[in-house]
Order: sequence, then structure tokens, then C-alpha cells
Amino acid sequence: LRISDLNCRFILQAIILAAGKGTRMNSDLPKVLHRLGPRVLLDHILVHMMTLGITRPVVVVGHHKEKVMKSAKNTLPTVQFAIQKDLLGTADAVRQALPLLNPQEPTYLIYGDNPLFLPTTFQSLLGAHKDQGAVLTLATAFLDDPACYGRIVRDGQGRILRDVEFKDATDDEKMIKEINAGCYVADPAWLAEVLPEVKSNPATGECYLTDLIEIAVQSGRTLASYQLSDPREALGVNTIDDLEAAEHIWSVLEQAQSNA
Repeated sequence: LRISDLNCRFILQAIILAAGKGTRMNSDLPKVLHRLGPRVLLDHILVHMMTLGITRPVVVVGHHKEKVMKSAKNTLPTVQFAIQKDLLGTADAVRQALPLLNPQEPTYLIYGDNPLFLPTTFQSLLGAHKDQGAVLTLATAFLDDPACYGRIVRDGQGRILRDVEFKDATDDEKMIKEINAGCYVADPAWLAEVLPEVKSNPATGECYLTDLIEIAVQSGRTLASYQLSDPREALGVNTIDDLEAAEHIWSVLEQAQSNA
């Protein structure tokens, strides 16, 4: 699947979630502005969007929004912004961005602290979304040690039922090796329809994108998935240790692409 082929069939769009505080980084700097290799985390994603032909992605900003906006504009002057005034979770962040989208075109939903996804992965994810006629398609990965990542629960026929957070998982569910890799393709019209159904978590007061998986299943809509060929791309940066691990993985992936 070539990028040029995809661009002929879709006007690609993207929402990049970059509003959070990133408190586990123990830094005053917004998490998405921590440096990985030659650029900050958010810039890695913006550069990939440009590679895919997406020139007006929507970055959702909140915490230290002026710094994040300035950095993003320096990398991609045509980037758009949606402001999340109250940090009420990832589902609420997407809701803020919807008015800036064409409701008829598929849209990437990307966490701003997941910088390791490659353009070919984004292509394959979109291809799976189109081929299966899905309203929501998620990237998954199999990890030998899934640690505290959310687990993907499937039925006996291999169909996804839900994403269960580690803290809510049963002992059997914690044995599952398949995780939610943190990148989606979704239909904006469907998002506008179902986002009001996402309930706030009683413990945090936030509403989460992961709830959309179960909503799609329960409503009988088509949910698709794409398994990463390299599970290292799924690493999200939440701590300084994660950033150090991402630095090593990024170097390896860059070298592999250079040798390809």
C-alpha cells in the first residue's frame, strides 16, 4: 500500500492529543515537548503527518498551550488547534477537535506522547479501516511483558470485546499479551454520534477514548484492528525512563529505515 494510493482515495485528517500535564515526567515542561533524538515528541508525529500528506492536523492543547502551539507551528505552520479548557480526558479532547474536521473523512486519533509509530504503520492502519468498513480501527501489539498496558479482550472467534485497564483486569485478563497500542482511525460522524455516550470515570472525572471500543461492539458497528509488525512502536512516553527507552528504540528504528 503506497501513500500516493491512499491520498487518492481519502482526504486524510488527524487529531493529536497534546493537552495533558504529564505529571509523571516530574518536569515543568509539557510532556509532548520533551526531546527525542533531533526533535520533540510532538514533532515526530507532525513530521509523519506531513509524510502522509496531512497538512492540517488538529492538535488538542491545554496545559501550557502557548508553548505547545508555538512549537507545533514552527514545525508545521498550517497545523490547527483545538483547546481543551478543562482536562476531562481523551474522549473529551477529541470532542473539542470535531468541529474542525470533515465529518465524511476518516481521521487518525493519536496520542501526542506516542512518537514511535512509523508512516507505514499509519498506512496499514488506514488500510485495515477501509478494507473492513469499520467505524473504528485500533492498532494493537503483542508484548512479552505487557506490564500496565490496557489488555485487548477477544471472544472465542477472535472478535474484540473491550479494552480493559490493567488496574481493572482480572487475573486471567492480566495474562493477555495483546495490548492497545494507542493509535486509531475513526469516522468523525460516528464519533460525533457516540462521544456523548462516554461516561466519566468516577475515580478521575475523566472520560476515555478506550470506552469507544465497547460502545462500537455493543451497538453492532464494525470494529477493526491492525497488529503492529514491530511492537516497539507502541511505547508511550509517560516517564523519564520511558523517554530513555524510546530514545534507544528510535535510534534502532531509524537505522533500520536507513538500511531498507
